[in-house]
Amino acid sequence: MRNLFAILLFSVTLLQTSPPNGVKQQDPNQKKHDLSSLSPAPLPAKDPPWVYVLLGWVGGIIATVVGSWITNKIKIYQDERKSHRDELKQRVLIPLHDGLELHFRPLVFNLKPVVAVTVGATTHFDAKAKATDEQIEQGDALLSPFPASTVFSSLDAVLLEDARKNHFTEQLAEVDRFTKRWIAHASECHAWVSKISQEILTRTDLPAFPPKYEGPGFRPYVTHFRLAVFIYKRLFQQHAPALRLERNDPYWTVSGEGCTAALGSKEQMDRLVALIDKLRVSEEATAGRLLANAGGLKKEFQELLPKLEYAIAARRLHNRCDLVTLF
Repeated sequence: MRNLFAILLFSVTLLQTSPPNGVKQQDPNQKKHDLSSLSPAPLPAKDPPWVYVLLGWVGGIIATVVGSWITNKIKIYQDERKSHRDELKQRVLIPLHDGLELHFRPLVFNLKPVVAVTVGATTHFDAKAKATDEQIEQGDALLSPFPASTVFSSLDAVLLEDARKNHFTEQLAEVDRFTKRWIAHASECHAWVSKISQEILTRTDLPAFPPKYEGPGFRPYVTHFRLAVFIYKRLFQQHAPALRLERNDPYWTVSGEGCTAALGSKEQMDRLVALIDKLRVSEEATAGRLLANAGGLKKEFQELLPKLEYAIAARRLHNRCDLVTLF
């Protein structure tokens, strides 16, 4: 292209330096004449046809080369946008859709509990424990799954930000709103079940599981977290096997879901079972409100997934971005 511009520059220079046909250059040594002796100068003749042919030929070549270069750049740009679109689908939209289906649907549709008990969790760490004492105490702990971190951690961070800012702003904004509402709902459920567990622990006057070691023999205890989750499941219409009051000389136990939920005297176990029934009744209003919130999230989830599926099926990428540029 530089050679073509050089040819054009040479042609223009040639036109500027060549005198017109029929016009003679003035001799610098020629003496000046009086004004009376001057005669009208002859009109310059037209440029020869070959000049215009040359200019047309050079301009045509330049236009062809520049047009071809621009066309090629546009084609490359379009191919890169298609590749970028496919990359966004494979590394952002599809794994996001599948992650929501896998991790959120069972929770949103009340197929899995929002609050559960994890066993063997570290409940206390004593950095100044004696040599004969254990540093770590383990027991039950309440857990609310927050699958948003699991879903979003599998996505490409750069492409996710690009999709959120440029190409799929509306869809990802709805995903963000849904996950924030879900986190708030799960946190409220966790706080509610935790409050129930504290009531069980306080009103039964039984030590929390596991009881501290005080020598050989049976020691009364209550798994207040597991019994609180039992009440939650019953109120949320999830399957919770019946509790069984059994004698285990010299103590009595309350068992359920394959574990011993409490151990103590007959009077202690009777009071515990009666308390669980009272809490199940008194917490119905709170459970109804939380179930209504869950119903709204379910409807929002059902409206969200088709929008992601439409974005995945789309063949055109909306808006431009800094990751794919024309020039």
